[in-house]
Amino acid sequence: GLALRATYGTSFRAPSLSEVYEAPDVSASFLTRNGARTLSLIQYGGNLDLKPETATSWTAGFDVTPPALPGLKVSGTWFRTDFSDRIGQPARENLTVALRDPTLASFVHVIDPGSAADLAQVNTLITFPTYPYQGLFPASAYGAIVDARWVNTASVKVQGVDGQIGYSFDRGADRFDLSANASYLLTFERQVTPQAAPVDVVGVAGNPARFRGRAQAAWRRGSVSASLAVNYQSQEKDLAGKTIGSWTT
Repeated sequence: GLALRATYGTSFRAPSLSEVYEAPDVSASFLTRNGARTLSLIQYGGNLDLKPETATSWTAGFDVTPPALPGLKVSGTWFRTDFSDRIGQPARENLTVALRDPTLASFVHVIDPGSAADLAQVNTLITFPTYPYQGLFPASAYGAIVDARWVNTASVKVQGVDGQIGYSFDRGADRFDLSANASYLLTFERQVTPQAAPVDVVGVAGNPARFRGRAQAAWRRGSVSASLAVNYQSQEKDLAGKTIGSWTT
């Protein structure tokens, strides 16, 4: 017979305790802005304003079990999942370019030395109990504040297809199970911040491969069994664009 299926759902992941309550800290570093070294204050720690991450998923598929061939089942599934408000530390992970990467602009506050409000904010940070350079620089020497805390920022969109086929049958006292499955990713699009351009990282080393497959044959007679499986993963590229060959095990 033929069975069709479809699902839709939304799930949430609440921020972890460390992401919310990690001890606050303040440090300083010279970062490059407009070609010049700028003394910058950097805020670390948890964030009480974090919201849950959201994942919205869609799937559609089919299952075929032909009456004329008992033991055979063929399935296929299309899936898509959109993750939003992913929790991360984009400014901390890209700190050396924080003042010159426009995608990180929302985490940078450029100090106006003529602004009393800006100087008051600087004074609050440079008198923080754990700040290691208290009294070393006046408030007017600082040019920027970088928010490197945990924030809701990233989004990821994943789309692909899965397929499975299985066939089980008996020959006398022997039982045979044959199966194969494969997954092909159409996109794995990541957007680090709302200002950043989406980047498809499928097939890039450290990210999901474009294609994965596995085939297996198993035999059983009484308490004795044996199986053989073959796994395949498609080629990838490293961050420099060099090809990393596919592998089979």
